[in-house]
This record gives sequence, structure tokens and C-alpha cells, in this order.
Amino acid sequence: MSDPTDPAATGPSSPPGPASSLSLQQQPQAPIQPMWVTDVLSQLDVDAFDWPAFEGTYKGVALIGRLSYIPTLIFSTPSQSPATLALARTALLRLIPLLRGTLDVGLYHTTLAYLARISAASTGAGARDDSMGAEEASAVGGKEAEGIPDNDWIEEAGETERKENSRLDVELRGYMSNLIKESIRLTYLAFAQLALRTGKVSDALKAYNAARDYCSSPAHHVDIGVGLIETSLAYNQPLSLPGHISKLEASLDRAYPLPAPTNSRNADSASTTAADIRENREREARAASARKVVGVRLRVARGLVALAQREFERAGREFGEVGEEGGLGDWEGQAISTSDIALITALCTLATSTRDRIRRVLVDRSSFRSALDDSNRWILDLVRAFIDARYGDALTLLNKHEAMLLLNPFVGPHTDLLLSLIRTQAIVLYVTPFSSVQIGVMANAFGTDERKMLISVERLVEERKIKGRIDLIDKASWRLCRRVEMDRRDARAFRAQCGIARPRACEPWPLWVLTPPQVLKLNTPNPRNELFSHALKVGKTTNETTKAALIRMRLHEAGITVDPRPERQNGDSNGNGNGAERGLNPSDSLELPEFNGGQIDMDEIVAAM
Repeated sequence: MSDPTDPAATGPSSPPGPASSLSLQQQPQAPIQPMWVTDVLSQLDVDAFDWPAFEGTYKGVALIGRLSYIPTLIFSTPSQSPATLALARTALLRLIPLLRGTLDVGLYHTTLAYLARISAASTGAGARDDSMGAEEASAVGGKEAEGIPDNDWIEEAGETERKENSRLDVELRGYMSNLIKESIRLTYLAFAQLALRTGKVSDALKAYNAARDYCSSPAHHVDIGVGLIETSLAYNQPLSLPGHISKLEASLDRAYPLPAPTNSRNADSASTTAADIRENREREARAASARKVVGVRLRVARGLVALAQREFERAGREFGEVGEEGGLGDWEGQAISTSDIALITALCTLATSTRDRIRRVLVDRSSFRSALDDSNRWILDLVRAFIDARYGDALTLLNKHEAMLLLNPFVGPHTDLLLSLIRTQAIVLYVTPFSSVQIGVMANAFGTDERKMLISVERLVEERKIKGRIDLIDKASWRLCRRVEMDRRDARAFRAQCGIARPRACEPWPLWVLTPPQVLKLNTPNPRNELFSHALKVGKTTNETTKAALIRMRLHEAGITVDPRPERQNGDSNGNGNGAERGLNPSDSLELPEFNGGQIDMDEIVAAM
């Protein structure tokens, strides 16, 4: 597993996701080192894995995507361990009963193909464990557990889809011929729901966009926008969200405008009856309720877009406001859960904020503490360890739960980068109060060795995230020296010069050289010097500007006009020809009788000031 303080040792920044029929579900976004994922996931105890806690409050398409993400992640690597295969098999067996409640035949085939691969790998290794997913296998047909499809269900699902599609197509043609606008809109919405049942997300989005052309009120446009955003969120496709978000916000303002200011109400109070007041209050209440329901979806959508674009500070801010605005409500688990929102908020805030802001945004908010379920209580311990400057404990908790973060469809693609940013932020916050600190002391605080800590600090100094330098002091420590080719006499002279004891006979090479330890010295800012330097710089700039203004004023008083335009080609050097005036070049002298000898000397003007 990666070192808790080395940003370079954690591998690339996101897990893999193969191009398969699982692309309709939550997918990772970029490849990483294959063995890194396998090594981390192999540390999980499959028998003790808490599946109810992993599924949480998810339901429907979101739960299907959450379970299908596990085999997608595991089989994206070229090699799988027995532990990861067992984990994938259990997830697939739990997925099959959920797929039978839909018409998604494509994902069903992909699931059985994965099960067949697991069975073949277990048989080929000669160490097949028949207890893998035994409880789940009992709820699934024996053939399906071996990767053999249920052809009866496949034919039934296909026939149901064809009949429903034919019925809606006939209805749509009839409504089109009669130009019944509302019925056309409702039929397109039915097409979208059918496409979602079959797992065809692109067809569903096309149906929603087609229904938009037949909307007859702003409220209809809001319903279409909500449907598009909910579909993209349920299938974790944030890249298509920005356009839908802007359209939904504009439709929301037209359909449910904000309440009028109090001043305008008082102006019309003379002609307002009690019935009007009651009607206005009811209309404002309905508008406020609708804006709250849609606002939660918009907030989650903006947060997921920021997370996909790796703008972690904005993502943490957007998700943090969800709890403050009342939470998900009846939308819980249909696209994301409250627990996952708290998890994303905590990780993004830890990666981008100071300890004061972490305390204010996370610990001091009761909505954040109440959002964490029993399986994510370690997040609160992580935040408190970070605030208390117990960075070693905080990084240990992150390493312990790294596998569960990888299995999260929302956090998984960014786990490596988030953990690296949190480690970097911990090191930066640790050294901030000090003018100098020993690398050995830092290594003990972070629970690592000096060499790895030195590498991490050197990288941060080079990236200018830490403003300081690494220096030496008198106290000695041992460092491994490069191997030097020399005979015994030269070796004895070299050891005597460096003050080294004779090396052990079992390892005469390489040499161990006595060198001073590394100390990080930070550049402490001096506000007093910075203030005086800034004041001196402002004074010089003001002096130069004032002198230039005075020179311009005196030139204007003397009737001199400096023309910045280039000299015209026609006309002589004295400005004759076409009656055009000639500008004054910096090297010219102007003949004026009232000045010394009829000439203006710029140095005299400056001296006179």
C-alpha cells in the first residue's frame, strides 16, 4: 500500500473503467496502475463485508449501478486475486434479482459473462471456493450463478419491450396526425421511462428532449429539466449536466419566480382584498416548495459536475449546502444518499481547506454529523484527528478505509488524487506554525521513515507549496552512500577521511557515510518589512507619475504639443506640405523665442520642478 506522506507513491489519479455494456451504469473515468487497485481491494475481508451498509439507502437504478461498479472496477485490471474475484461474484449475484425487475437485457448478459469468467478462473486455478456468495447464490438459479443465462426471462423481457414500444409508437402517430400537443408530450415521456427500464440512457435523453418541443407552460419545462437531471444523476453521467442545469435554472425562474419585495406589496395594499392575499400566500408557498425540491437536485448536480472536473473546493461547498437546505427528502437514494454526500463533503473539505474552515464547515454543523450513518462514523474521527493536528492518526484512518473509498462510484475515480491532496495538506498545515522543523520529527508525527518524508517535503518545496529550504545541522545520522570502485588502500583512506568505522565483513559495499540530518527551514514572512517595501514602491511610482504630469503641464503651458503619431511621408521636414503639422519627436528641440536661446531644454524643466 502507498506511503501516507508520499504524493508520488499513490499512483495515478483515478481507477479504470472498461468499455463494456456496463457503460450505462456508474463508470470510472480514467485508468490507473492495475496492481494498485488489486492490492488495495485484496485487503478486504469478503466474508465480513457489510453489504447492507454498502447498499445503504440506494434503490432502483442507483442501486443497480452501485453494485455493477464493483465488477467493472475489478475486471478492468488485467489480473485479479481470489479475494477480488469473490467480492465481484457476490456483487453480481446480488445484482441479478434487481435486474429481473427491469428490462435491461444487455446488463443482464454482461453480468452473466462476468460470472462465467469468475467460474472459469476459479476452475482453472484449481482452488475454487464453493462458499463464495453461497447465500446470494441460493436466491439465484444455479445456472445463472455459473454464468448460464435464463433464456425464458430474456425472451419475456424482449417481448414486453417490443409490445410496449409498438403501443407507444401507434399512439404517438395518432397524436401527431391530430396535433394533440399535450398527448404528444406525455407519450414522449412514456418513451423515456421505457428506455430507462431497458437501460438505454441515450434513448431516454432523446425522448426527454423531444418532449421539450411540445411543452405548453413553464412548469412543463421544469418537469423536463428535472427528468433529464435525475436520469444523468442516477446513471452517474455528470459530463452532460452543465447544459441541463442552466436550462432548468432559467425555466425554474419563469415557472416559480421569487416572492415580490415588501415595498411593492405595500404599494398595492390599498387595492388588495383578503382573498387576493390568501391566494398570493398559497402561490408563494407552492413556488417555495417547488424551488426547494428542484434546488436540491440542482445543488447535487452542480456538486457532481465540480467533482468530475476535480474542482474539489467547489464540490465540497455545493454538497455541504445540501444538508443546510433540508437534505434530500423523498429523493433519498434515487441518485445519491445522504451518507455519500457527507463523505464527499468531508474528503473535499479536508483536501482544500484549513483547520479553522474544516471545524466551521464540518464539525460545527449538526447537519453534517447527523448525515453520517454507522458505517461512516470513521469520517467524524478522521475530521477530529485532522483538526487536532493528529495527522498520523488521520492518514492511518484513510489508509484503512482506502478500499471502501475505491468501491464508491462517486469517490472511486478520484480516490487517489483526494488522498494525495489530503496528505499534502496535512504536511503543509503541520509545518506552517514552525520556522524550522527536523525531518525526523515530522516522520515520527506522520508514522513513516525519514527517507520517504524527505522525498515528500522535497517535492512540496519544489512545487512551492512549502516556502522554505532543507538545511543541515551538526547532529549526525547515517545515509547510504553510492558504491565506489576502489582498492583496499583507497577504501581505508576514504574511511579515515570521513571518520567511518570499518564496515562489516558481510557487506563491505556500499559504504555507510556519516552525514548531518535534514532540517526544513521555512521562510517566515516579516509583515513590517513587507509594509515598508510596499510603501517605498508606491512612493516611487507616485513620484514618477507626478513628475510626468508636471512635465506635461509645463509643455501645455508653453504651447507644445507632442504628437505620438508617426511622421507623415508627404511634406518636408519642417512640416510644410498640405498644411499638416509635424509632431515633436523625443530627440527634437523646438525653437521658441521666449525661452533660453529660443530652445526648450527638458532637463531645465525637470530641474525647475
